[in-house]
Amino acid sequence: MNPEEIRSLTLIEVATAIADRKLTSVEVTQAAVDHAAATEDALKTFVYFDPESALQRAAEADAALAAGTSWGPLHGVPVAFKDNLDTAGIPTECASPVLKGRVPTENAHVVDQVLGAGAVSLGKLNMHEFASGGTSINHYTGSPRNPWAPDHITGGSSGGSSTAIVAGIAYATLGTDAGGSVRIPASICGHVGLKQTHGLVSNRGSVFNTWSGDHVGPHTKTVADAELMLRVMAVHDPRDSTSVDHPLGSMPAVADLSGVRVGVPTTYFFDDLDPEVEAGVREVIAKMQAAGATIVPFELKTIELMMAARMLTSADAYVYHAKLLEERGELYAEQAIRFRLLATQYLRAEDYARSIRARRVVISEFVSLFDDIDVFVAPTTPTTAYPIDATELTVGDTTIDLTQPMASGLLARNTSPLNYTGQPSISLPAGLSSKGLPIGVMLTGGHFEDMKLLGIAQAVERLIGYDEVAPWFAERAAVAAAS
Repeated sequence: MNPEEIRSLTLIEVATAIADRKLTSVEVTQAAVDHAAATEDALKTFVYFDPESALQRAAEADAALAAGTSWGPLHGVPVAFKDNLDTAGIPTECASPVLKGRVPTENAHVVDQVLGAGAVSLGKLNMHEFASGGTSINHYTGSPRNPWAPDHITGGSSGGSSTAIVAGIAYATLGTDAGGSVRIPASICGHVGLKQTHGLVSNRGSVFNTWSGDHVGPHTKTVADAELMLRVMAVHDPRDSTSVDHPLGSMPAVADLSGVRVGVPTTYFFDDLDPEVEAGVREVIAKMQAAGATIVPFELKTIELMMAARMLTSADAYVYHAKLLEERGELYAEQAIRFRLLATQYLRAEDYARSIRARRVVISEFVSLFDDIDVFVAPTTPTTAYPIDATELTVGDTTIDLTQPMASGLLARNTSPLNYTGQPSISLPAGLSSKGLPIGVMLTGGHFEDMKLLGIAQAVERLIGYDEVAPWFAERAAVAAAS
C-alpha cells in the first residue's frame, strides 16, 4: 500500500493489517508522521508533536509482534490525545499560557488504557484554551483548521482531535465533551464522535470543566471504530469517584431498523437551524423510517430548566481555576474566559442548590422518555462550519454577533443537554451542505445503553453511506493543497 491508501484505512482495518503482518507499525506510523508534518502549517493540528518517539514505539511494536507478543487491540496503531489529558513526562498545557511548562508525572487513566492496548502516541492535539469554548479558535496556539476548508472552524473544544482524524493523520483520537466538545467538532468536520454514558470512562487526569458532566470520548472514522475505542477506554477506576463499574455487554447486530422506536423532538432541538442542516437530518430520519423504524414525535417539557442546570458547569470550573485566577489571571490568552470564571464566584448557594434540583428534574424527564423510544435523533449542531474570522452568522431567522464571548455557545445548544443528563450520544456525518461542508446528525440513547445505541448508529451509518460523505474517501482537495 502507498501512504495515501494506508491513511484511508479505518482503525479496525489498520489494526487488523498490523496484527496479520500485512503492514508494519513503522510503515503506518511513518505515513502518519509524514502527513502530519506536511500539513501542520496549514492545519495546526498539534501543540506537541513527537515523531521520533512515535517511530521508536512503532519499531518496538513490530519487534514485539515478531516475537509473538501482542500488546492489545490497538497494537502499533497511531493515535493522539487532546492537550487537556495528562501525559507523563510530556507537556499538558490545555493550549493555554497559564499552564505553560506543566509536565504531569503520570498519565490520565484513559491514556493508560489506550497506550496499554498497544497504541502509538503521535503527541498532543490543539484545542480551545482550557476547553472553554465551542469553536477551538485559539489565538495563542493558532486555531486548528477544518480539513474541508482550512479557513473555517473545526468546532470545539476538541478541534485538533477532529483535524487529526479527518486529515488522515491518526486512526483514533481522544477529546473531552463537557458541553459537546467531542460531538460538535465531529459534526463540523464530518466524522464519528461518541460521548458515552457518564461514568463509564474515568475522568481522572483530565483537566476538566465540570465533575458532573465532562466525558473523555473517542473521535473515529466509523461507529465500529468508536465501539472498539470505548471497550479499550471503559475500565473502572477506583481512584475516580465518578467512575462506574458497569459491564458494556455486546453491540447488537442491527440488520435493519424494524421495531426500533425513534424519537423526534418537536421542541428545542429543531429550532433556529440552518435550513440545509435541517434538511439533511430530516432526510436521515426519513431513511430510518423507510428501513422499518417507528417514528415517535415527543415534546420536552423541562428543557427551559436547562439554563438553571448549566450553573453547575460554571461552578465546577471556578473551583478548578480559582488559584490560577488569583496567581496568573493575566496570562489567560482569551481574557473572556477569565472574566466568565471570575463572575462565577458570585453565584449564591441557593442558585447552586436550585441548579442541582433543576438537573434532577430534567434527568427524570429524559429517563422517562426512553420508556417509549430506543433512541432520539436531532441535528448535532444548528449550523455547519463558518470562517474563523467571521464576525457575524445568520442561522435561520437569527443573526448572531460572533464577537461576543458567549456566541460559540450556539454550537453547543443541542449537545449540552445530554451532558447534564449523562446519556450516551453520538454524532455521525450526514452529508454535505451546498458549500461542501459536513452536516452532523446526533443519536442519543438511554443511560448505560451504549451498546444498543452503537448498534443502531451502525445501522444508520450504513443507511447514510458514510463513504459518500467522509473526506478520506473524497477528493480532500483542501488537504492535498495544504500538503
